[in-house]
Amino acid sequence: MTRLMDRPSTQAIAQARERFARRHRRRRALLGLFTTVVICAALVFAAAVTVAQPQWITDDAMAPTLEAGTLVLYSSWNYAPARGDVVVSTVESPEGGMLVRRIIGLPGETVQVSGGAVYINGELLESDIYGLEPMTGAGEAADPITLGPDEYFVLGDNRNHSSDSRDPSVGVLHREELIGKAWVRIYPFDKMGVIRHE
Repeated sequence: MTRLMDRPSTQAIAQARERFARRHRRRRALLGLFTTVVICAALVFAAAVTVAQPQWITDDAMAPTLEAGTLVLYSSWNYAPARGDVVVSTVESPEGGMLVRRIIGLPGETVQVSGGAVYINGELLESDIYGLEPMTGAGEAADPITLGPDEYFVLGDNRNHSSDSRDPSVGVLHREELIGKAWVRIYPFDKMGVIRHE
């Protein structure tokens, strides 16, 4: 039989309940924090996969804009190709890695390279300010190339040292081969910044 003196006091019971309640609140707070961290990490991962992905530049075809060894972020989310965009494509660069070039010709246009300059539908492309120097080789574009409804003509900014749509090994790119627009240079750190587009 329990004696009256062995029973815990009301104050001791209240303190025990308060300790239990504090531990329970702490566990709930930690669980809430853990859940929030997991959800945030999942959202950041989803955003990184759909909004910005890294790509190393493997050649100097885009110099001086992008040189070999440069790391860029490109976005494929809701991307609509436009003239002047620096695009990452699924086509493999002759130096390895994905081909990164600038869009010059759009679907339905006729592109030709003549006298070191680009002509679109017979008119000189005056906004073509990115070429490092006049082109010495027109390649496949010596004759007019009329682009199909999903075809794009691309050039490297380093025109005389670039495998691009003038080269039969690359040719024109199809829309499904353009996976995103390169929008920021993140390495080397001293050249970090937004990539200039038209």
